[in-house]
Amino acid sequence: MPFTINLTQLEQEQNEFEGVIPVEDLDLDLLDELIVPQSGLFYQLFIDRHANNLLLQGEIHQDFECEC
Repeated sequence: MPFTINLTQLEQEQNEFEGVIPVEDLDLDLLDELIVPQSGLFYQLFIDRHANNLLLQGEIHQDFECEC
């Protein structure tokens, strides 16, 4: 899932991206049928511009069910 970043807007404020990408949109190639995703991928990202650089910070998480 690509993000479009407006560099002009970043000069004025911090951009926050938050949401959930559904499991079916993730195109996961799980090689083990004992590992099953139980939720979409949650993301909360903050992007700041510093001169010619972008600083990306945040968190992502997803729940899986694993059978041993």
